Amino acid sequence: MIDNLIVTRRALVAGISAVWAASARAAALPQTLEAYRGRRPRLFLDADRLEEVRRSAAGTHALLWKQLASQADGMLRQKPPVYRPGGVDRGVGNTIATLAFTYLVSRDRKYFDAACKWARSSCEYPAWELDTKTGKPQEYGLVFGHHLLGLAMLFDYARPELDPDLRKLIRDTMIARAAMQYNTYSRTLPAGYLCNQTWVNITGMLAAGLALFDEEPAATRWIALVREILSKTMLLLASDGASQEGVGYWEYGIEYLLKLMHLSRKLLGDDYYGHPWFRQTAQYALHMSVPRVSWRRVGSVVDLGDCPRYHWYGPDYQLRALASEYRDGTAQWLASQIDESSTAAPVSAWLNLLWFDPRIQPQPPASLATTRRFENMEIVAARSGWDGNESLVVFKCGPALGFHAAKKFPELVSGNLGHAHPDANHFVFFGHGEWLIRNQGYVQRQTKYHNTLLVNGQGQYDAAGWFDGDAQMRAGRFPRVLRAEFQGDWDWIAGDATEAYRPECGLKRYVRHLIFLKPDILIVADDVELAAPGKLEFLFHTERPGIPQPDGSCLCLGESAALRAVLLTPAGLRLEPGTMPVRARHPDGRPDRVSPVLRLTAESATVETVVAFSCSAANLEPVRVKFRREGPSRIFSFGEKSYSIDFTKALSN
Repeated sequence: MIDNLIVTRRALVAGISAVWAASARAAALPQTLEAYRGRRPRLFLDADRLEEVRRSAAGTHALLWKQLASQADGMLRQKPPVYRPGGVDRGVGNTIATLAFTYLVSRDRKYFDAACKWARSSCEYPAWELDTKTGKPQEYGLVFGHHLLGLAMLFDYARPELDPDLRKLIRDTMIARAAMQYNTYSRTLPAGYLCNQTWVNITGMLAAGLALFDEEPAATRWIALVREILSKTMLLLASDGASQEGVGYWEYGIEYLLKLMHLSRKLLGDDYYGHPWFRQTAQYALHMSVPRVSWRRVGSVVDLGDCPRYHWYGPDYQLRALASEYRDGTAQWLASQIDESSTAAPVSAWLNLLWFDPRIQPQPPASLATTRRFENMEIVAARSGWDGNESLVVFKCGPALGFHAAKKFPELVSGNLGHAHPDANHFVFFGHGEWLIRNQGYVQRQTKYHNTLLVNGQGQYDAAGWFDGDAQMRAGRFPRVLRAEFQGDWDWIAGDATEAYRPECGLKRYVRHLIFLKPDILIVADDVELAAPGKLEFLFHTERPGIPQPDGSCLCLGESAALRAVLLTPAGLRLEPGTMPVRARHPDGRPDRVSPVLRLTAESATVETVVAFSCSAANLEPVRVKFRREGPSRIFSFGEKSYSIDFTKALSN
């Protein structure tokens, strides 16, 4: 099979220039790019900017340069992985990029030699991606974005120094593989305009086009297609800065968006930095961070959607780019804190040399509001403070892709939901140094794996174990936040998830209220009505197993925290601890697992429930909450404190 793949690649390389020469009726290249014809370097920096970077590496950026050089030195001791069909490592492209940039700045030949070795391996892999069904080369995939970017940087930074045979090999590989990408993306978009995979792949295509535009006619078409795709991404991005894919995929996606934007502004004259999404998105990273004292390599962010609990790409250098562009001291502070805690993922640490502006003074968030509502995605984050030891609640009740894209551009939204989940009215709770109520992460996208409601066993457009968010959007059914009221020592969030379910579920009303009595109490009150009596199952996925207590409550004990859960109403129902098998997304060797869960089940047409979650240090007893109703008001009390909330105010909005 490998021999056949080599023949296929050679045939493609041989014919591609002629094909593109015959179809070169593309738009003229912008004058900003024409100015770089015959001039190198051009990707990310030119000769003048290179000299600035070299000076800063010996001064204001010395520590960042030292860290990058150390990372590159570690790469010198590694060997490129051998070819494994269908398993080419994206990291090969990252390594080429890092070594090429380090060589450009240092002119140390050892980095050049290593970059050439890794580049040769990339080019000699018979295929970067394989179709799992046919075993034939696939024309797109994340590997393309990583490898094309690395090869383009090496070609641009060291073209005259490359051995002629290697130079030709790199050039031919970029032409062949970028053409494969173009052939796919000019027909259809494998992933959506708001998907990280699209941004990664078109970054590679753009980098190859910019590196070759003055010696390969096809490059003009690649560049034009990337500009078209990127313009549609900008239409679909809203203004709140949040992502439907979760923080980890946000890090992955924004790294490549910022690379695209850097290259586009510098070489194409396309400036996207005025878009409000980018101005706000550092706040998404800030409010989706767990309390500072609890940061660890294995966990430092809120893991909504598919994302892990740890940093995946950066995000120190992405935050520094945002800090520099928008004079954002809080973004600068967050970047420095991530570095100091050693929780960053330095995939493209060379960008720190380009994007760190030492003139931006770090600004801790102490003066910022402790709450944030991201109105488009309807994600609400509420914490008890910014001292680093606070408690944190995050709630989600909005359209899977947000209101903006789904309502204004329905013809462009298909294919964007690969990492979104059926999780309207879902929430997570962190306190006393650990997760209490959790998200299940990268698992099969089913409602039952979230802290929300099943109706007669049915979830939110997730039949057959897969979330059909496109169908939900086509039906115009959008869950929404009804109220987000933030007070000094309590916050109230109300969400209406009725339309998150298919009409045939018979769900007439599902309104959830979260009352966060800071710092240690979270009240979850649900109001549900069905068209006919049925089974209602409220699920609460806890980090630790629930232990039944004599008073009917459940106690979950962790390493640093204790969580008490008690059903306050109605009579006759119980909050039962148990377990749930959680199925992995893909059968790729990662095992399924069994996770603790608290279940509240009712057989009725209507039900109103109130569950109190209270937490404390592990060696203390969580506070006990009392509840009563007085007319439309719900009154919650503990100790000498009492809070009265009229839930009908949420419905009147």
